[in-house]
Amino acid sequence: MSSTREQVIQAVAALVKGALPKADHYRNEEKQKAIPVGGYVNVDDGDPGEPEV
Repeated sequence: MSSTREQVIQAVAALVKGALPKADHYRNEEKQKAIPVGGYVNVDDGDPGEPEV
């Protein structure tokens, strides 16, 4: 069974995929240099680290 955090991330990814069906969907990928015509979605669930102030 997945953790609650993982379940939430999967639910968010599914909502975004439903809202933007023509976009290419990824998880934790490097940003592409060329954005596809249909759009580009990357669900990044990593630690953003400390903010730079």
